[in-house]
Amino acid sequence: MEEFALEPVIENARGKDVVLSTFKDRSGTNGLAILVGADFYFVVNADPGFVGNLYQAAGRIVCYDARELLTFARTDRVIYDVKLLYGGESRLFQLAKEHLDDATASEAVDLDRKYKAHIKACQTAQMDMDRHSLLKLLPSRFVQSLCKIRARVTSLLFEKCLRYGSAGLQVYERETWPFAKALYCIEDNGIRVDQDFVREQLKLDRPAHESKFFRHMAQSQDGYVRTRFNPCGGKTGRIKVEDGFNCMGIPHGDVRNAIVSRHGEHGQIVAFDYNAIDYRSIVAAVPDEAFRKLYEGCEDFHARTTSFLFGDQVTPLRRNVVKFLSYVYIYGGSEETLAERTGLSIEKVREAMPILDHKMRPIADFRRDLSVQARKDGFVTLPFGRKIPIDSEDHDGKIIGLFAQGFSSYVFQLALVAVQEWMGYNFPRESKLIFTVHDELVMDHHTVADPKLPMIVKELLENAVEGHVFRVNVKKGRTYGEATDG
Repeated sequence: MEEFALEPVIENARGKDVVLSTFKDRSGTNGLAILVGADFYFVVNADPGFVGNLYQAAGRIVCYDARELLTFARTDRVIYDVKLLYGGESRLFQLAKEHLDDATASEAVDLDRKYKAHIKACQTAQMDMDRHSLLKLLPSRFVQSLCKIRARVTSLLFEKCLRYGSAGLQVYERETWPFAKALYCIEDNGIRVDQDFVREQLKLDRPAHESKFFRHMAQSQDGYVRTRFNPCGGKTGRIKVEDGFNCMGIPHGDVRNAIVSRHGEHGQIVAFDYNAIDYRSIVAAVPDEAFRKLYEGCEDFHARTTSFLFGDQVTPLRRNVVKFLSYVYIYGGSEETLAERTGLSIEKVREAMPILDHKMRPIADFRRDLSVQARKDGFVTLPFGRKIPIDSEDHDGKIIGLFAQGFSSYVFQLALVAVQEWMGYNFPRESKLIFTVHDELVMDHHTVADPKLPMIVKELLENAVEGHVFRVNVKKGRTYGEATDG
């Protein structure tokens, strides 16, 4: 491999776009792929100082995946991650196939599939990556090819992105990039699992879906499982799991009890769960101020709605019934399904719905106006400017559902960035954010080092959006199961 000095690279980078793709294997060898204009470079054992100098020299940094790049040096400079600009890895390859020449797109998909297959084979066999014949040396011919094609795809797609104007990049800088960095920090923290408990569960005749989770936990080399998130998620902005441990689908019961604190007797798992955030998002957007005030200060949204019908006589059973009635009233559903879910007769359901309509008419009016405007525009517009496309066959309930999910996703995005920045910028903490499940944030809490932290996080989550308060329920336990199922 041809060696080159730092200064010529810095000089060539001035005034040009720079494409970076970085790798780090289990043995600690660092690799940095650099594309400056039409010139390609590959550096082995690149130290953070080198990357830091490149940050200062480059006017714009574009990469295929920012995760590994952030392991070299932390920076406040925006990094344009093409995978995020285009909505995640699967969407990226789809666009590569649509917009790039067939040879480039095919090579990108083929090499990436091979790379993932090798990684998965190592994990399944519990083999260190540095022992794999194709991955143990950096740069091997295979990894160099992968690195080059990713740099090629990155540069071409980012060039196309720039042709569509700067609006998308401004949203990326303001929203997507800070959110992605917060999620990547959570990924690095990892989720601690009780390996002894996992091994015992694998000896039992577990249901198939539970065994799948336990097997994944058992493959952990260091007692931690990790998740790779897609910060772009679906069209409403909800996060998705891109790869790794499926924290979005952890079954209730023993699987959740396998997730424990890394702090032993001083640790606990804390779950912060937004209370009915989708319903609260709708109420916050209703233009009727008197109606919005009906929900001010309520800790339990559905209990407050139940009080509209029963006054002070709110019982768990009545709350549960009104919760289902509210869902069908707002989003739609059949009387038969509602009767089955609530245990009421069809006649009782028909009696209850007009009463609920009388109390919640402002929501129905908002739903109607929202649907009319969305069908006219072809998309739902959220209060903060984000637009969600609709299909011609979407009914009113589906449209207000897109609005509620989009609004709540935006609130969660702002809240997560606020919490991660507060925890990271004040001083390094023993407590760690370890994963998220849609509207829920989970923390591995060190009770001695950070005794007041849960209440601080709760306040940050509830007040992430100026002018709105979204209530958060806080639950604690020795395991994730105790915190959520207890």
